[in-house]
Parts: sequence; C-alpha cells; structure tokens
Amino acid sequence: MTEDVTVDRPEFGDYPAGTEVFSAKFDAEDFLDPEFNDGREYPDGAIISIKRGKPIPQAWIIRHAGMDYDLRLKLYLKIFADDDALMAIFDLNDEAYKEFFDAWDEDGGVTPGKSPRSTKPSKRKKRR
Repeated sequence: MTEDVTVDRPEFGDYPAGTEVFSAKFDAEDFLDPEFNDGREYPDGAIISIKRGKPIPQAWIIRHAGMDYDLRLKLYLKIFADDDALMAIFDLNDEAYKEFFDAWDEDGGVTPGKSPRSTKPSKRKKRR
C-alpha cells in the first residue's frame, strides 16, 4: 500500500458525491495470484476506496456474536464498501490486506468501542 493515491490506476469504490472515503493505492504485487481470486487481475495495481469507518456499536456486536470473526468483519465491511471495492479488498494478499485494515482502523476504524474523538478525560470540573 502506498500513500500517493493520485497515480492513474483502476479505481474500486463508487459512492455518492460528498461521501467521506478512505482510499489506498496498491501495486500489482499487493494482490493475490489470479488463480486465488477467480481470475481477476490487477496488472496496474488499483486504488480501493471505502467509506470512512465508524466505531462498531456494542449492540451490533452482541447481535452478531454467534458469527465467527471473519464472517462478522465481512458483514461489517458491507456497510462501508460497495461490491467492487469489497471484491478488490478480498483480492489483496495477506500483508496488503492487513496494512489496509490497520490504516483504515487508524483513520476511524473498526476497533470495538474506539472513538475517533479524543479519549482523554474532560478537563471540565464537576459542579455540585
């Protein structure tokens, strides 16, 4: 995964105008070999965009607690990624996949209970 997303590459992720997205650029070697992704190829690499993440609500986690982690993550991703972006994400090799999610998590992410706002306690004093 590289930082410069201005390079001309195929783009995956089509959202309405004004939607805040997280985008990452990948080189061809960041993707699985075609035999592992139903023949899809990315000879020029790709740019993958998904909507910016939000903390996972505890109620959502409890409602889906019976699912294994990978299935629950896939279901959660469907909230943020369109079908093309989701397919491209799942075509990434293990290292690129992990990099993508680590960066997305830092951006606002997927960690349960994590808030994108500062988690420092307020300096405001309690009034009695």
